[in-house]
Amino acid sequence: ANQEKIASLKTIAQSISSDAAVSPTNDVFYLRYALETSYENDDECTEALRSNIQWRLTDGKDIVTSAHQAMQAASSDSKWDNQPVQQAAPHADRINKYLTSVQCITTSHPTSNDLIYCVRAGKIDDKALMSSVSVDE
Repeated sequence: ANQEKIASLKTIAQSISSDAAVSPTNDVFYLRYALETSYENDDECTEALRSNIQWRLTDGKDIVTSAHQAMQAASSDSKWDNQPVQQAAPHADRINKYLTSVQCITTSHPTSNDLIYCVRAGKIDDKALMSSVSVDE
């Protein structure tokens, strides 16, 4: 039911940028626009998408490019490797020492191969973690 809407949104995004980090090729990115009920009409939905893609092309370019490259690296083998994603995260040099295999577990569902990421929040030294970064970070 949403295939036409997704295809249309994808065409709009790719007319703004052909960079897959900026205008993703994954239908799920566009599905949230197709399913959102707060848009009064298709024009409002399209404008929200255009605004998002414009941000991804300008102010958000560095972070979406880094995330896209990390996702590509993490899924380059047949098994998910979370290391590239965790290393590419903003301020990873300070934050990752608080998010180790003791606090976070990455695995996949045995039949669907969907990613499962479990965070053991009680095992995170949240006071030390928050002290290691500034409010702006």
